[in-house]
Amino acid sequence: MSERIVVCDNTSYYGRLFSRYLEKKTDIKYFRHKDYRCLVNEIKSEPPETVIIFSGSISDKERLLISGIKKTSEQARIIVCTNVTGGNSAQLLVNISADYIIGMPIGIQELYRLISGMLGFDSEYRLESEIEFFLKFKGFTVKNAGFKYLCTGILLCLTDYTLLDSLNSRLYPLIAEKNITTSSGVEMTLRRTAGEKALTNYELLCSLTDSFASRYRLFNKK
Repeated sequence: MSERIVVCDNTSYYGRLFSRYLEKKTDIKYFRHKDYRCLVNEIKSEPPETVIIFSGSISDKERLLISGIKKTSEQARIIVCTNVTGGNSAQLLVNISADYIIGMPIGIQELYRLISGMLGFDSEYRLESEIEFFLKFKGFTVKNAGFKYLCTGILLCLTDYTLLDSLNSRLYPLIAEKNITTSSGVEMTLRRTAGEKALTNYELLCSLTDSFASRYRLFNKK
């Protein structure tokens, strides 16, 4: 069964064009921002897994909309695509209840690839693939023992940034579980990789996660 997605569009074309890209792959409903009542009724009748909001800026109306969606469907994942820069993203994330913010403008195909990878239903593209390309661009090679652990770590931290504050108790065990190894093995391998850059594990993971997120102006609230 395909994931159910609701798109709320307050832009001239982004949301509509994006919806057309996805409509052959999943169950998607499109609403203009002015159709707020219809949108809420749709979410109440059939709660979606994901709500994607396109808006040029975040005003009180958008905050009320996001708050209303959360009250109607607490489990819904909310992705907001808006004009935002790294400088004010942190404060914006504090003020709204979205799970992700993606900075605009961004090419529609790149946006499609990014969100498709986040939702995990595009077999031709995975967010992991973009992280692997990013690491290669940063000078890491696949033969490097820590490469796959870095890929996994960045992916996990993009979902929950607080993992960076709990490397030993939370992040290393999760990386180990996904790569069928031990937490101590992950820690030692990453320590060698970080040492090549004269960094600690924490510094390396923070730097790479921030750099990747900034590349797409991708931010999460967790």
